[in-house]
Formats: sequence, C-alpha cells, structure tokens
Amino acid sequence: LAVAGGPSSHRLRAGTRRLAPAAAAVVAVLALGAYLAAPGRVEGRTARVTTDASRWLSDQWRDFLRPTTTLGDGSARLTSAKGTRSDLYRVAVDAFEAHPLRGEGSGSFEQRWMRTRRVDEKVRDAHSLELQTLGELGVVGAALLLAFLAALGTAAVRSRVRPGALGRSQAAAVAAACAVWVVHAAVDWDWQVPALTGTALVLAAALFPEGRRRRRTGNRSIQA
Repeated sequence: LAVAGGPSSHRLRAGTRRLAPAAAAVVAVLALGAYLAAPGRVEGRTARVTTDASRWLSDQWRDFLRPTTTLGDGSARLTSAKGTRSDLYRVAVDAFEAHPLRGEGSGSFEQRWMRTRRVDEKVRDAHSLELQTLGELGVVGAALLLAFLAALGTAAVRSRVRPGALGRSQAAAVAAACAVWVVHAAVDWDWQVPALTGTALVLAAALFPEGRRRRRTGNRSIQA
C-alpha cells in the first residue's frame, strides 16, 4: 500500500493530473461525434430532458410553497418538496421584518409560530439556522453568525494553502465535514443537536493553527 505523502502517492497524483485533460478531451470528442452523427435525435432528446426537468422543478417549487403535514411514505419523502418548511421560513422572516435590528428574542420563534402558523404542527425551530437567527436575534445576531462562518471558511482555505496542525488531505476532510454541517443547518435544526454541533466545533477548531504558532513562539522565547 502507498503511504500518504510517499513517492508512490506523489506518482499517482502526477499521473492522474496528466490523464485528466486527455480523458476530458476524449469525452468532448465523443460527444461532438454523437451530435454530428445524429443532430436531430440529440437535439430532440435534449429538449425533452430539459422540458421534463423544468416541469419537475416547477412542480417541486409549487409543492414547497403549499405547506402541508401530509407527506409521502417511505423514500417518497426524499423526492418531494412537500412539507411545512415554507411556512416555517415565512414565520422567521416575519419576525425579522417586525424587529430587524434586535429580533424578537432568543427562543421566541415557537411563540410566533403558534400564533401565525398555517398548518397544524407544533415545532420549536425554524429549521434554518440563518433564518431563525435573523428572526430571534436580528441583524446583530446574524452579523455574529456570519462572522463565525466567515472565520471557519477562512481557516479552511488557509489550512489548505498553508498546512498547520493538519496536512492538506486532513484539512480537506475536516473542512468537508464542517461544510456538511453548515449546509444542512440551513435547512434543518442540526445546531440544536449537541452530538452534531459539538463534533463540528471540535473539527473546526483543528483548522485553526494559532495555538501551534503560540507554542512555537513560546519555545523560542524559552530557548533564548
């Protein structure tokens, strides 16, 4: 087995980089050849696929805008935009519009939801970290959240450019895990689950190299 970072690993990466442009060129030539051989058939199939995709997206958007507690069974829920999220997001936005600077207060979403909801469902969170922060804490809270996310993104980029406590591949894996948490927290209440958020914060901390630099500086001071 090739050791990560060893000669075999470097040769494999170099070979992959050389083969990638050639593979892309072959795919482009084959696609062009297929089009030239039967342009009408290709254009017709492309038009049908585009129309079907547009119709499917329109149907999903229409279902999303009609909040309902009646969902499909089993895996059908994974291929449909039906649900109550549009109403959850509406309530959070309404709270922000009512008090844009300071919001309505931490934990206030549940009370506003019970007063203005359009579907019979009891929830405590807006299923979106950003929208709930806007509604409960206003621009001030949203700015603090944005500063945290910006710091996390900056640390992820810097850890790839200038590796610190983690190697480049390790930093990429940690950054990907943090990105999954950030993206999913925008559409669900992951931030309320300690096991998920705690893990994301511990991983995020590994992207920041400042603590290692301070230790090195301290060691140089002692040696001097």
